[in-house]
Amino acid sequence: VRGMAQQRPALPGADNHGAILDLEALQRRYDIGKTKATELASSDGFPRSVVPGMHRYPLAAIEAWEFAHSLQGTVAEPKPALAPPPVVIAPPSRGRPGRKPAARQEAA
Repeated sequence: VRGMAQQRPALPGADNHGAILDLEALQRRYDIGKTKATELASSDGFPRSVVPGMHRYPLAAIEAWEFAHSLQGTVAEPKPALAPPPVVIAPPSRGRPGRKPAARQEAA
């Protein structure tokens, strides 16, 4: 993004007081047109809109996204989360669970 290379993102959540940006605010923030702003907002990893069907993005989420993207390709880049190891358990024993009735135990 053209405008993002010129500005240095602040730490996420610094003095934004719950501000919400719309598509026009994204255009101004990154100095891009409507088409590029729509593509950016629809891209994978970009914060989702807080109002379904409308372009409304929390400034804190956008700043966190900018901060994470500013670290890409550096030694400080966050590593992706690893998938948890599979849980292996013993298969259940055959038959009904629980203790057998006393009458069956005596007959056996």
